[in-house]
Parts: sequence; structure tokens; C-alpha cells
Amino acid sequence: MTRNRWVAVAITAVLGVAVGATAFVVWQHVRPRLATLAAAKPALDRAIATVVTAAGSDAAVSVTGLVPTTSCERAFLAKGSRFTRTANLYTDPGGENAVIDQVAAALPASDHPVRGAPSPSGISGLTAVLGDGISLQVIAIADGWLAATAETDCRTGQVDPAPAGPEPASLVDPVTQLLAALGTRPAGFHTESVTCPGGRITTLDSASAPTSTGNLAGRLARVIPAGARRFQSTSNRLAWRQGAVSTIVAASDDGSEIDVQRTTAC
Repeated sequence: MTRNRWVAVAITAVLGVAVGATAFVVWQHVRPRLATLAAAKPALDRAIATVVTAAGSDAAVSVTGLVPTTSCERAFLAKGSRFTRTANLYTDPGGENAVIDQVAAALPASDHPVRGAPSPSGISGLTAVLGDGISLQVIAIADGWLAATAETDCRTGQVDPAPAGPEPASLVDPVTQLLAALGTRPAGFHTESVTCPGGRITTLDSASAPTSTGNLAGRLARVIPAGARRFQSTSNRLAWRQGAVSTIVAASDDGSEIDVQRTTAC
């Protein structure tokens, strides 16, 4: 190869590297980007806190963790997930619409709360658009059981692990005592919290060691605190509320364990 051809090849290579580097820099500045999960967390917590507060003493409540539910792609190479957080509300069968009415009334008009058509059971769900890509849906799961789910639009980011540390004794001790009254013990504990104007809403969730799960309402009838509001149920579940504290006891789906949730609200 002649000297002139070597020079031409070298110049071409240098130009290729320069063009590639320039294209990379430009792409980094103009490529589509997703909003972050971190930016959505305050709005998600606010939505769940609004639901729990609006339900008041008319439902026993619990809150779930923040989880990615579906993968999504807003634009080419802009992939992420939709994230949700849910509040479960347990009220008397037939009282579902009244609780949903209270939630709808607590939402500002700017959130565009809309009640849907009644289901065969006569319950009208609720949807709302909270702004910044956050939506809220309240639907009936079963008799006396509502799920209020706040969901993000397509976001990037990961759910931070729960901080390590001992669970609060004010929640652990009553759960342990309930399971002891049922002849079993906790197999472990898990805590979820959301912020609210008065502090935090915290749910302690515990599954028991394998045990008999029949007739929970009858077996626990004597341990419900005096003055607590007990909610009726058509399933093997017992829920009550004493002031700002909710307790839900239910058989696991496979009938081999007892799940207990104890929640302190704002």
C-alpha cells in the first residue's frame, strides 16, 4: 500500500471515530428519557394516604409495598415499568359504595374523580387522574373488600429495599398474641409504610407457621377489644378497627397459614 493510501485510511478512521463520538454525545442529550420512580413516590403516598384517611372508621385498612407491575416502553430505547401501591379497605358487605363515596369526596376536582357503572353486585368503582402521570383506581375485590391502587405511568428506577431493623413492638406484640390465641406463632414479619400529613401509615404483615385456619371469626370473638368496630365478612376473615388501629386476620389462599395485618393510620 502506498504512503498516500495509508494516509487516506488513517484520516478516514479518525473521522469515523470523531463522527461516532459526536453522535454519541448528541444521543445522550436528545434521546428520550423516562421520569424516575423517585419523583413519583410522594404522589403515590399522598394518594394512598388520602384513601385511608377518607375511609376513616368505616373500614379496617392495610397498605402494600411499592411494586413494578408491568414493563413498558414509551419510545425507542426508553424502557421502564409501571409501579403501583395499594390500600386494602375492609368494610361491611353492602357498605362498599359509601366508603368509595367518601374517597371520591376527599379528592379535589382537579383529580377528575369519576364513578363507573355499577357492577352486578351494585358497586360503582372510582377512577381519578392525579397529575404527573399518576392515576388512582378503587374497585371491589370481594364482598366487603375494596382495593385502592395508585399507579405511575412508565417510569425508570428500582424499588428501594425496606430498611433493616427491628419491627415496632407496638405492632409485633399484639400480632404475636393473636396468633398465640389461635394456637400458632408468627413465621416472620414484614412492614410497609407510607407518609401522611400526621406522620406515617404503617402495616405490619405476618404469616403464621402452618396451622388450622378454620372458623377464625369464632375462635377470635373473645379477643376483639371492647369498643372496637368489627366488620362483617362472608369469607374466613375477621377485621376490626379500634381508633386509628386496624387488624385483619384471614386464612391464606391455600388454607395452610393465618395471615395477620395490623395497621396504624394517621
